[in-house]
Amino acid sequence: MKSMAAKRYDRLTKADRRAIEAGLRARKGCREIAASIGRSPSTVADEVRRNRTWAHKDCRGMRAGSIPEQQRRCEHLLRWPWVCNGCPAFPRPCGRKHRCEYSAIFAQALADSTLSDARRGINAREEDFERIAFTIRDDVCRGMSPEQICMAHPHLGLAPSTLYRWIGRGYFGMSNLDLRRKVGYKPRKGRTAPKPTPHGPERSYAAFCALGEEACARACEMDTAIGRAADERCLLTLLLRPCRLQLVMLLERKSADETARGIAFDGLERADCATVMSHLNSEPRPSLLGMSPLAMLRAADAEAYEALCCALGMVELPYGKAEMTLDAVNRERKARGAAPLG
Repeated sequence: MKSMAAKRYDRLTKADRRAIEAGLRARKGCREIAASIGRSPSTVADEVRRNRTWAHKDCRGMRAGSIPEQQRRCEHLLRWPWVCNGCPAFPRPCGRKHRCEYSAIFAQALADSTLSDARRGINAREEDFERIAFTIRDDVCRGMSPEQICMAHPHLGLAPSTLYRWIGRGYFGMSNLDLRRKVGYKPRKGRTAPKPTPHGPERSYAAFCALGEEACARACEMDTAIGRAADERCLLTLLLRPCRLQLVMLLERKSADETARGIAFDGLERADCATVMSHLNSEPRPSLLGMSPLAMLRAADAEAYEALCCALGMVELPYGKAEMTLDAVNRERKARGAAPLG
């Protein structure tokens, strides 16, 4: 027999539950089973009573609570062993309506479920929960990511993974569909061979990385965004890598063949691009240690910051005003007397 003093006082294992089930079938006493696994008798008795299940076909495996008093009850279910294991009539029918058993498999599943449920919910007072919920809902509705929310509100003491988990579970009346970036990610299908690019290997990403870290850091990434197929206009986007500043310019003509469903770009104005750049570049970025691209540019080169903002109409916005939604653009258009987009 194992010594009870040598056994760590931790949760029961699968092996412990199998030993309890075997002991019940052998009609051993509670103390004898407890001594065999190095546990206290109260631990074994509580385990059997807490994780016993119904033995009926229609509800087998479900946790068995208290036995209704108005029904004909067996004395074995009212005190040790609390179950029908070890009864000469078990598992054959005995004529009693309520029959319980202790199964190591079912008991382990119930214990794991109890442990998982205990970790759900939020360990906070009601008023603190409402305050957190209001902050998170407001920021997510403005298009902020959990990383940005946690950086902007360190007093909440939350990690981005915690916010992702809460939103995924439906807390605050939200879901993953409310996250701006997560709904755009496709499920991974494993590693696949890279597709050949039409511009050749000399203009590939591998060739870009081969330029060296210093040259890549100084580079400016250029791309185009195309709206509907009937649009004549398109957007030219420039990414300044050192400060992650995103510039958007409206071009009168497009030459690419790719199209995307969404806003008609022919209805855009240069002021709309300024609005988008102001909101986009005012967002705090984890890659910039919580600073926004505009704040980083201002700290690195104040002269370039003033020149770009003046030339492109950008305005650095506080965190509470930055918003990555179409509503932000339409509000500015309404103030100018222009029709809404979308």
